[in-house]
Amino acid sequence: MFLVLCLPLEFWRPWKDFSAMLPGVLVGICGIFILPDFPSGPARWLTPAEHALARKRMEEDSEGHGAAEPTSSGGFSDVLSLMKDWRVWLVGTALCCCNTSLSFNMFFPTLVATMGYSPTISLLLCAPPWVVSTITAIIVARHSDVTRERFGHTAFALSMLITGYVLAMSTMNITVRYLS
Repeated sequence: MFLVLCLPLEFWRPWKDFSAMLPGVLVGICGIFILPDFPSGPARWLTPAEHALARKRMEEDSEGHGAAEPTSSGGFSDVLSLMKDWRVWLVGTALCCCNTSLSFNMFFPTLVATMGYSPTISLLLCAPPWVVSTITAIIVARHSDVTRERFGHTAFALSMLITGYVLAMSTMNITVRYLS
């Protein structure tokens, strides 16, 4: 055992990544078997009243959008129909763009450092945008829940995101870049 612990750091580096990833993968695999696909599916941990409430909420959410549960013929034909649907490709493209834009989180301190401040001041300048964005996200989410409207709130948030990116890319003014 002692010999294994004396191995160089280069040996442990891939295992460190694997051990950080393993819990998430195991939870995901367990979720496939534990979570039902729809409220009408088997859910042993729900009481009949909770099961009925979940079904009722699904039906309320899908009002005017067709059946609460999709009808499936099963098999590969469902996969083909999804691959032919332009809306699936649109959502996939939007999700890819959103995930790509999340890399901004990693580079924000570096971007603030390019404004010419010391490292300490640059890191202190990173906090206010996150505080403002957290408060804004909570307010928009609460308003979206109260009004039971999702599209307008999402479109507004994404348009603000795009506006901020365009402003940050199109000017070298430090104030505008920071506020964007």
